[in-house]
Amino acid sequence: MKIIGVLGGIASGKSRFCEALGELGARILSADKIAHAQLEKKDVLEAVVQKWGTKILNQEGEIDRKKLAASVFNDSDRLAELETILHPLVKEEIDKKIAEYAAAGIEVVVLDVPLLLEVGWCRIGDEKVPHENDQKIGCDEIVFIETPLEDRRQRSRVRGWDQYELTRREAQQAPLEEKKRIATFIADGGGSLRDLNESAKTLWERVTAK
Repeated sequence: MKIIGVLGGIASGKSRFCEALGELGARILSADKIAHAQLEKKDVLEAVVQKWGTKILNQEGEIDRKKLAASVFNDSDRLAELETILHPLVKEEIDKKIAEYAAAGIEVVVLDVPLLLEVGWCRIGDEKVPHENDQKIGCDEIVFIETPLEDRRQRSRVRGWDQYELTRREAQQAPLEEKKRIATFIADGGGSLRDLNESAKTLWERVTAK
């Protein structure tokens, strides 16, 4: 089984690239989706409320992700506290799914993990990516989606973000130069959807040929 990690800036087209690989037959593991599912669990909800109070809940008593994001993304200490709660749970689920897919004979798994480098899950074979964390999930290929900043700003506005939100959130991540430096495959996220799909097909053929 081959594991592909996907890196890039916020709103660079990472998820769309992952979807294209999924359409070719890969299994996609989305850290965001896993984290959202974890936030719905009673014990996680209670831990988060204990840290930030009921102000981050909606009228149904569930965690309002927008309110939670507003509480943590402008404060590195609060963000670190949230990551301390969620990251071990996300990794546990990813490890579990990778084992299941390997047992089922799945050929390719894609990690759609925004903080793939930051949490140290980017090992390529036995070579350690130089970072203070090292969780040893390991990737056979690391993709960097290269997308012009103005394109990413425009996509962020579609999300309802103001002109500063992308900058604030990206400041909490590893520099794009570092992500690009460790990549084994570069895809253009600023072109057409067809071009991005073709890049995914090229990578797919490369990975499945090995």
